[in-house]
Amino acid sequence: MHSVTAFRLDLRALFRNFARMLGVQLLTAAIQLAIVALIAKEYGPRGSGVYVVSLLLPTLLATFLNLGANSSNVYYLGAGRFPVQTIWKTSWTLIRVLGLAGLLLGAGVILFKAEDYFPGIGRPVLWVALLAFPFSLAQGFLNSLFQGLQDFRRLNLCMLAQPALTLGGIAVLVAAGQTEVLAPVCANLAGAAGGVAFSWLLLRKHLRSEEPDSHSGYMDKALRYGFKAYLSNLLTFLQSRADTFLINMLINPAAAGIYSIAFQIGEKLWMLSQAVSVVLLPKLSAMSKEEERRIQITTAISRMVFAVSAAGAVLLGILAYPLILVLFGATYRPSYVPFILLLPGMIALAPARVIANDIAARGKPELNLYMALAGVVLTITGNLIVLPHLGIHGAAIVTSAAYILDLLMKILTYRAITKAPFFSLVLMRRNDVRDVVGAFKPS
Repeated sequence: MHSVTAFRLDLRALFRNFARMLGVQLLTAAIQLAIVALIAKEYGPRGSGVYVVSLLLPTLLATFLNLGANSSNVYYLGAGRFPVQTIWKTSWTLIRVLGLAGLLLGAGVILFKAEDYFPGIGRPVLWVALLAFPFSLAQGFLNSLFQGLQDFRRLNLCMLAQPALTLGGIAVLVAAGQTEVLAPVCANLAGAAGGVAFSWLLLRKHLRSEEPDSHSGYMDKALRYGFKAYLSNLLTFLQSRADTFLINMLINPAAAGIYSIAFQIGEKLWMLSQAVSVVLLPKLSAMSKEEERRIQITTAISRMVFAVSAAGAVLLGILAYPLILVLFGATYRPSYVPFILLLPGMIALAPARVIANDIAARGKPELNLYMALAGVVLTITGNLIVLPHLGIHGAAIVTSAAYILDLLMKILTYRAITKAPFFSLVLMRRNDVRDVVGAFKPS
C-alpha cells in the first residue's frame, strides 16, 4: 500500500477515535464545570477551596500507589503480549493490596498531620474524602484495561459515569438544603463507588472471552515497566497540584479556591491532547516494527494538537472573563488574571503529552521521568520564592514556565531518539490540511 494512503488510513482510524474521545472529554468537562460552579455558588470561595484541597488526599494516594501498573496494562495489552484475563487478575490483586495500604497511610496523615498539611479543613471532611481512594484506584485500573483493548466506546462510558453521578448527588444534596461543605465530598464518594460498579459490569464481557489465561510472569513485567511510568506520572501529578497545595499552605483556602477556578478553566485546553493520548498510546505500542509510520503519525498529531490548542486558547481567553462572572459570580473575578498567565503553559503541555506517549510506547518511560523531575523542581522552588511576593499571579507564572520547559525538553529528547526535525512537532506544514482532508475522503 502506498505510504501516503497508509498514513491517511491511520489518520482516519485515529481521528474517528479522537472525535469520540473528545466528545466524551467535552461532556465530562461540562459536567465537571457544572460541579465546580454549583459548589462555588452554594458554598462560596472557602467551600470551593476546602472541596478541592480535601480531594487532593485521595487523588494523591491513587497517583502514588498505583505503581504505574495502569500504564503497563495499556502498553502490554496494546502490544498484544498478554490476554486481558491475566492482566485483570494481576490488577485485582494490586487493587486489594494497594487499596488497604492507601487507606492506612491516609488515616495516618489525617490523625497526625491534618493541621500541618490541610490547615482550615475539618477532619470529618478529610475522612470522607479518603474513603473515595480505593474506588479511584480501582477506576484507574479498569479504565486502563479498556484503553489497552482499544475499546473506546466502553471506556467513554466509564469516564462519564463518575462525574455524572457526582453532579447528580451534589444537586440532590443542595436541593435538600445541605449547606455544609461535607455534602459535596459525600457526593464525590458516592459517585466514585457507582462509577467502579458500572465499569466492572462493562468489563465482564471481555473477561468471558475464550482466550486461555496461559501466560505467566505478568506481575513482574507490569511492575518493571510500570515503576518507571509510575514515577513519571507521579511527578507530573505533583507538578499540576503543587501550586494549589502551596497556595493553601502559604496563603489560605480562599486563595486556593480562586486559583483553582483559573486552573480548572485553563486545563480545559488539554481535552484534545488527553483524548489523543488515550487513543495514541496503545496504537503506537502496536507499531514497534513500523518506525517510519510511527514518527510520521506522532509528528503530525503533535503539531495539529499544538495548532488547535493555540487557537482554542485565544478563544478561551476572550470568553473566560464573562464566563467566570456568569458561572461563578463576581467573587471569582480575581481568577481571570492568573488564568491568562497560565495559558502559555497550558498550550505548551498539549503537544508535550503527545510526544510523551510516543516515548512511553517505545518502552522508555524513564525518559519522561527525568523531564518530569525537572518540572517539579522548578514548580515547587519557584512557587516557594514568588508566592510570598506575587501571590496567585506568581504561582501562575511559575507553573506556565514549567510547562513550557517540559515541552522543550520533550522535543529535544524525541529529536535525539528519532532525528525528527525540531519544528516538525509544533509547526503546521503545507500538506497537513491535505492529509486531514484525505483521511476523510472515501477510500
